[in-house]
Amino acid sequence: MATISVCNGIDGQWQGAYTDCATVNCVQPVELGACCIDGLCVDSLSLEVCDQNGGQWQGASLTCATSDCSTTDARSACCINDGCLMELESDCLSVDGDYYQGASCGTVTCPTRCLGDLDGDGIVKVADLLILLAAWGICP
Repeated sequence: MATISVCNGIDGQWQGAYTDCATVNCVQPVELGACCIDGLCVDSLSLEVCDQNGGQWQGASLTCATSDCSTTDARSACCINDGCLMELESDCLSVDGDYYQGASCGTVTCPTRCLGDLDGDGIVKVADLLILLAAWGICP
């Protein structure tokens, strides 16, 4: 258990003496960041509020001072392994993500991926195993 001074020192919310995490339901802080809306930047918005206003969230802790909403390099929705992140197109494609230009995560439904489906047809079957076996061995 933490003391009140330790709790306050890490910007926590003191829940009282003799309490612990098993008995207290703590509200997690909302991450705030810059949001691009129609080419303009707004500071200190959550991802949810940015999405609700049709914006492109630039990321947690980012500010308008470091975000350029006037460029075509703005962050857009990037689906990676069933999840969505706001990323630059080049960063999204470098990790084999699905990039949705101009979209925010709140407006995109990321496709569900099947990890064993190596040929991408939506079914794990013998053909996927053959692809794996054909690639077996020492990598260049």
